[in-house]
Amino acid sequence: MALVESEGERRLLAAQVAPRSLPELAGRPLRAAVLGRRILVTLLDAPSEWLVYDQGRLRWRHPAAGYRPHQLALLEDAGQAALCGFAPEIEIIDWERERVRRLPVPVSCNAALWLPEGERLLVHAHGALLLLDPASGEIRAQPWPEATQQSRARLLASRGRILLAEPESAALHLIPLAAPLPVRRLAELSEPAWDLVSVGEEAYVAGSTGELLGLTGDSRVRSRRIHEAGISHLLPVGSFLLSASDDRSIALWDRPELELRFRSRAHEFLVNHLALGGPDAVWSASSDGELKRWRLPELLPSERIPLRDGEGRPIPLHALWIDEETGRGLAGSWNRLLIRLERRGGAWQPRIEPAPGVLYRILPLPRLEALVLLFIEPSSLALLDLRDGRLRPLPDHGRRWLGLAAGPDPERFLAAGVAALGLWRVERAPEGLAARLERFHEQAALGELSAAAAQASRRRWLLASEEAVLALSWESLGPPERAGSGEP
Repeated sequence: MALVESEGERRLLAAQVAPRSLPELAGRPLRAAVLGRRILVTLLDAPSEWLVYDQGRLRWRHPAAGYRPHQLALLEDAGQAALCGFAPEIEIIDWERERVRRLPVPVSCNAALWLPEGERLLVHAHGALLLLDPASGEIRAQPWPEATQQSRARLLASRGRILLAEPESAALHLIPLAAPLPVRRLAELSEPAWDLVSVGEEAYVAGSTGELLGLTGDSRVRSRRIHEAGISHLLPVGSFLLSASDDRSIALWDRPELELRFRSRAHEFLVNHLALGGPDAVWSASSDGELKRWRLPELLPSERIPLRDGEGRPIPLHALWIDEETGRGLAGSWNRLLIRLERRGGAWQPRIEPAPGVLYRILPLPRLEALVLLFIEPSSLALLDLRDGRLRPLPDHGRRWLGLAAGPDPERFLAAGVAALGLWRVERAPEGLAARLERFHEQAALGELSAAAAQASRRRWLLASEEAVLALSWESLGPPERAGSGEP
């Protein structure tokens, strides 16, 4: 989103949304503002007032303190913002609960930054670093040998790092808040990974230029290159492994030797995703706008579903989930559409609706009758309740997520992304599904984690970074107090 001003009018611009005029801001001094993915928080003068907008619509307003602002920090998923300014307090607005709270700090507050885990605030106040818990009111001083009395400062978070900028001294400090995760490098990668799967002691990595890498335990055992372009998706089925590629083909391999059994020219454009159709069948989704069903092991076509938009153009499909037993399916597209499929009278019927982004990955949670959906461009996470069909956004703190993996039990799942890992717990309550972020860790050294897989036989996750396959034990994220942001 962007807030723009033209000829005295302030308007909000957002992707896929018509520009919205914000008449409440017209002619009033704007003292501070912060933008999220949906939320705009503004602090105005004449009179001093908070205005909170949700996708351009005024959601909440409240009188504000009148002191000079230094930094306005946003925690969008929790519905909170914190104002740090020239006063011996921090003003915390909570539009979800429609309240304002104030926490004391020494002398004045120079900079503030929300830490996602535990909804805590890191504050630079009068030359000291403080960690505030707004829920309990607890304030703890943080070790900080670089402390200065400068009144101008800025706290920033970027790719797992927390930085304190002090313009007066032209200094930029790296702030350590969490110990690094004990990840192990299992194998070096010669190209970026697009997908990663695990079966028992085996793991397989899909390369961005067509290399298929096989691992057994902690050893690299096989490397194959049959595809002429990147491998977009991998799917283990029984004793086979299937690979889909941008070269428009699907290949079937024997595991674990990675001996090629069959390969088929499957589509007229990129093959982006595979989904299990039963013990002897798989489905493929392609940018050519078709879903196809293939009999195993020969990869013989047995059914096709052409999908078109309202103007008759092929829908460039990406992620796919199919449940033939219940006659339901779900697909996403590169042009941000969500396609719900239902089998009626022997034929699949699509229902097309806008999506919050490009549906990139789907993780089933069978015991909860739910799907975890990972969207990119922009990045977000959501739960699809298979009982009532409702789509529920998940708190993800605005990070860029790229991979999903099952968790240590059927109610948990892991998301991996750019220098970040999160562990969610999902529960089914009488009113529907509910989820919370149990663990969160940011560490710049993790790099861009493009894919993840659970390896239950070793109680660990496998992660594909830019250069290597990493292993992280289920216990490594630790209890809540050990999760954190920043790197030493």
